[in-house]
Amino acid sequence: MNRYTLDYVRPMDPGWSEMRHFLMMNEPVHSLPLGLAEHFTTHPESRIDLAYAGIIRDPGQKIVMTALRTEQHNLILSETNHPDAVDILIQDVQQGSARIPGVIGPRYLSQRFAEAWQKRTGDTVFLEMNERIHRLTKVLIDAQSLGAIRLARSHDRDWIIEWVQEFIHEATPLQSQGALRNAERSTAKLNLDPHAGGFFVLESNGTARCLVGYGNPTIKGIRVGPVYTPPLYRRRGYATELVRAVSQTLLDWGYREVYLFTDLKNPTSNRIYRTVGYEVVADVDSYAFSAMSS
Repeated sequence: MNRYTLDYVRPMDPGWSEMRHFLMMNEPVHSLPLGLAEHFTTHPESRIDLAYAGIIRDPGQKIVMTALRTEQHNLILSETNHPDAVDILIQDVQQGSARIPGVIGPRYLSQRFAEAWQKRTGDTVFLEMNERIHRLTKVLIDAQSLGAIRLARSHDRDWIIEWVQEFIHEATPLQSQGALRNAERSTAKLNLDPHAGGFFVLESNGTARCLVGYGNPTIKGIRVGPVYTPPLYRRRGYATELVRAVSQTLLDWGYREVYLFTDLKNPTSNRIYRTVGYEVVADVDSYAFSAMSS
């Protein structure tokens, strides 16, 4: 008999506040699910995209783990000191009517979920990405004169979507549908509140050279990404300078922390972000699931 219990939660439920409080206890590690939870809390019109939200309790009714998913995206696992609690979640999700495209979470937990999922469903499981979460509280390098930096506006929308598509193709091709949908929604709001999310552009000689997005604000911080430089303009320092500028701007706007996810297969970008001032917080892995064809 499983000693854990799982409850579904929705915004405005008492359990939703409990989930947010649990995630806040380690905000840098939980910047992804917490940013989504805050968004659903303050934007009721967006709740149609909430596909799954669950909290797992121990026998004393203390929350030990959470899981959150939006439409067309991977299930996001929180950290936990009770890795066996994931078993009740796997069973519940597997019995649901909608298949999930994958899972992302702390390395030890996402691997356990993926292996158990494969055994239960027969799905093919792919390790999509080894990622590292970083946090910045102070920018460590000075500005470089590499071009003009500005906020993206609505007239930039078409080419930004093209660049985001290129980024997705390189970084997360198995999550392309959901990631592109996010980009389309973000660019549709470019002329609204820039403090809540958007894109910055670095231009040189009137030509865009690098793009950095940001959004999903949490209680103390906000997340940066995607960071994309077209191949023609790489290795010239554009990404370093634009990440530096965006990070400083976000701190100047009042955010106390800035979060960033990197691909561990790209040592160059990880080194660059450390020079800017980002410190390692934790490693997470994302797995993609593909149903076996009959």
